[in-house]
Formats: sequence, C-alpha cells, structure tokens
Amino acid sequence: MRCDIPSTACCSSRNRRGPLASSTITRTDHLSPNRSRTSRTPQSGWSFSPHGSSSATSSLPLLVTAVFVAAIEVPPCATRIQGTRMSSPVEQQHRRNAMILVTGVNGRLGSLILHHLISREAEVVGGSRTPKASERYVDFDSPHALDLHDIDTLVLISAGYAEDDVVVARHKRVLKTARDQGVQHVIYTSLIGAGDHMTFALPHRVTEQTVMESGINWTILRNGLYAELIGELLNHHNGMIQSPFGTGSIAAPRRDELAQAAAIVAMSPTQHRHMTYELTAPAFSVNDIARVLGTPIHRLTLEAYRNQLLSTPSLLPFQPPMLISIATSIRHRLLAQDHPDLAHLLGRSPKAGLPVATDVLATKAAYSQEY
Repeated sequence: MRCDIPSTACCSSRNRRGPLASSTITRTDHLSPNRSRTSRTPQSGWSFSPHGSSSATSSLPLLVTAVFVAAIEVPPCATRIQGTRMSSPVEQQHRRNAMILVTGVNGRLGSLILHHLISREAEVVGGSRTPKASERYVDFDSPHALDLHDIDTLVLISAGYAEDDVVVARHKRVLKTARDQGVQHVIYTSLIGAGDHMTFALPHRVTEQTVMESGINWTILRNGLYAELIGELLNHHNGMIQSPFGTGSIAAPRRDELAQAAAIVAMSPTQHRHMTYELTAPAFSVNDIARVLGTPIHRLTLEAYRNQLLSTPSLLPFQPPMLISIATSIRHRLLAQDHPDLAHLLGRSPKAGLPVATDVLATKAAYSQEY
C-alpha cells in the first residue's frame, strides 16, 4: 500500500474549507536522519471516544469533548507575516532536529497514527501522561510538562474525556506552548462538519477557529464517527439487535483509515497547509449489519434509549446527551453523506466501515454468550 500521495493531489482546493493564506514563507527543513525513532504497536480492543484519546473499555462509550477558547497572542520573538510567522534564531536552532509529536498515544487513534508514522520511517515521538520508555511525558494539565522545543509538527488529539472547561484549559496550554516554543504546524483531529447537531460539535468548532487564529500553520482533519463506535453503540439482547438509530445510515470510516490519513498529512504538512478535510467512508445502516448477521432488529425509541442511558451508573452526567445526539443525528440521516477527501488523502477508495462495525457487535454478542 502506498503511503504517499502526489503533491498535486494535495494542493486541490476542491471541497476544502478554511482561509488560504498567501504567505511566501514556508518551511522546507528536512528531518534529521540521525534522530532515534520510537517503536510502538497499536493497542488491541475498542475505544469509545468518537475523537478523543481515551482507551477505556466498557459496555457504553465514554465520549470525549475537546475544546479550548482563548485567543493566542504572538510572542515578541516572532513576527507574523500573511498568516504565518518567521522563526526566531532560538527557534531556528531547535529546528535543526525537528520532528513530529503525536499526543494521546495511549488512546486508540493516537497509537495508530504513531504506528503508521513509524512504519513510514518518520522522525516521530509519541506523547502521553503515562509514556512508555521510548515516549515523551506530555501532560496538558501541567505547562511544565510540555516540552515542544524540538517539535516541528504537532498532531493534536483531543485531550481526554472531561467537561468542556477542563479540556478547554488543556488545549489552551498546549497550543500556547506550541506557539511559544516554535512548532511550525498543528494537525488537529476534529469532528465531521455534518456533526454540528451533536452536543460535542461546538467545542470542536471553537478549537478549529482558535487553531486557525494561532499564527501557526494548520490542517484540520474532520473525522467521521468511527465505524467501531457504531458497533459499540449497538447491543444484542434476546436474539435481537437493540438499536436507537432508526433506519438512518452513517458514513462512518474505520479508525485505522483515519490514522493513515493523519500520518500522510503529518509526513508532508506543507502540502496540506490551511486545509480542512471531511473524512468519511461509504455509508451503512443497522439494516445492513442485521442482514450480515442474520439477526432481527429491535428499534428503540429515543425515550427508551435515554432511560437506558440514565440508568447506566458508569456514565458521567454529560454523556447521555452526547449519545442521544449521536442517535438522533443518525436517525435523521444527518451523517449519511460520504465525502471524497479520505480517498483523496489515501490515494485510493477507503475501506468500508460496515464489516468493522459488524465485527464489533458480533464480538460483543459472543462475549456475552448471546450468540
């Protein structure tokens, strides 16, 4: 499988959004071939955060909302020119050994992005609050634990599940540090544009806007809800699939496909400068899953689904509304549109999410000994 794409393909403005700066200042530094690389393999199992770095496993998802809201000022040592900024002499010194840092590598998406970057022989390091030997300690709650001086490209994944104000503060810290310490490009993993009706969309949009106004070069990856997540949100009971999604369909991509796209962008960030990508895959529905499994469907009303969620003690107070908003968005086909951007980045058609969602549900059912 090719891991690169033609440079001409990356420059198309078709179906892209975001201000296209006309700056003539771009970075062309090459990563040092002498820098040691990390080694990490992606974790197994399923994650229940639609776009965050949580790696917890349970019968219902712990959904992550990530946002920061403060405007970031340009430091005195940097000069902003037409939307980008020039590095100071100190920053240029650090840039000699520049590399990529991926946050949240203990989560499913982060670990996969790191894996694909390592497989492409990128100069990359993973960041985590609980790092392995080859990884860097990164704690968004502690500004003293954010050392980005040698980082050229930051792949920013939502900073764990919490109330919005907590995650706001985390992202504010890391982006301020990125700006102050000379990071040249931020890649933010956001939420699909069609997801604006979901309760966790607004924080993502505020994050996007703040990234765009930070003075750092940026790329926004608007990830569709994971196909794995769709399988996890379904249950199997009394020989039937329990579904709150009605007859609606969703263009849900595989998590690994999104990770590959992020790795491709991180390898050549200047080709994707000031681009916003809508990343989806061919749509499928619960009807399709039921047809594959040969299982009937019990369609839950939203009221019944809400009551089920409210009676689940493991969920935090802000999580039932998130899950309800996902269900009603799928029911009304707001997430059914497939965009060409993922194929554009991968250089091929994305793999269908249906088999993955089906496998997740089948595994859950087998584990509970209901099949």
